[in-house]
Amino acid sequence: MREQRSIEKALRFESLVQDILSRHFRVQALAKPENLSDLFGPRFDFIILGPQIAVEVKYTSSSAASNSLIQRAISQLSDAMKSGAAQSGIVIVSSSVGLGDLLGVRSNELRVWGLEELLFLCGEDLGLRDRLEGFIKEALPFFNRQTLRERRVPTNFKEIRPSVEFVEVTDSFRPRPVRNFCRELRDLKCGDRNWRKFELISSGAIKYCLDDHLARWSEQKRTDTGRSVYDMVAAISSVHDFWQMIRRDFRTAYTVFEFKNYCKPISQTQIYTTEKYLYANALRSVAFLLCREGASNNALAAAKGALREHGKLIVCFTLNDLCEMVKLKDRGDEPTSVLMDIVDELLIKLER
Repeated sequence: MREQRSIEKALRFESLVQDILSRHFRVQALAKPENLSDLFGPRFDFIILGPQIAVEVKYTSSSAASNSLIQRAISQLSDAMKSGAAQSGIVIVSSSVGLGDLLGVRSNELRVWGLEELLFLCGEDLGLRDRLEGFIKEALPFFNRQTLRERRVPTNFKEIRPSVEFVEVTDSFRPRPVRNFCRELRDLKCGDRNWRKFELISSGAIKYCLDDHLARWSEQKRTDTGRSVYDMVAAISSVHDFWQMIRRDFRTAYTVFEFKNYCKPISQTQIYTTEKYLYANALRSVAFLLCREGASNNALAAAKGALREHGKLIVCFTLNDLCEMVKLKDRGDEPTSVLMDIVDELLIKLER
């Protein structure tokens, strides 16, 4: 369900971008890859016919796109140009993009466009403007639309040149097949015998997915009294809307991660145990629990009680959710959107 919502938003944005570009250029959509292995070769979403300009569209759930997301999109277009599939390229992201966001981005023949450029390209077409406004309202609820201003971009092929002169993209940002975390976790049997292996593989997967947003990772951390040990803690270091909201509204600088390899959904006991680790005065009031088989109704009720009565946010997510995050990261998209949807659902349904 969550994966479907994320895919629908991404496809909706791609369709909107195609219609906006079609006001000025002849645009052809490319067929989507049928399997994951195809994601690691040269690929892009559209091509502007004539000058053969490749266009890669990136949906992100934040009003500020991460530098690494832009880098990975650029590397994909760079590979496409090297293969002869295109002469130049444009990366279009569903966020506001300023020159400050492009620091460290490296490319020779590419431009990066955001919402400002799309607004300009809508021109006087009120239908497209309304669609863009509607998309921003739904997909970027924390974005201040009053600050959005048009930014002129060329509609003449000869003028489409790099926005800034950069050197070539570094190999460290190129998408490539990585460790198959999900296969390892699913092959591992549930239960106490494999708890440590589950924890190690899960922590690796979380770091892989959230390395753009969290820092100072620390595993098996013990509190001062020694009575509490949590699996992993990290500092929030992100400009993403979701992590900024977590940091601001829950007064936390750190987030705790727990990994539960139980054969059944966790009970409220695990929620109460995790709640003891959270301490607002230490700026540690948020925890994410990876529950292999999910959480029982009593556990979810206990998590809502901790939030309602003490302002502590305890988020339960499943192995399927983690695998969805890994899949998004593998293809250069934003894995935070999975956690964002879970927290949105929790907050919207919370009662007094």
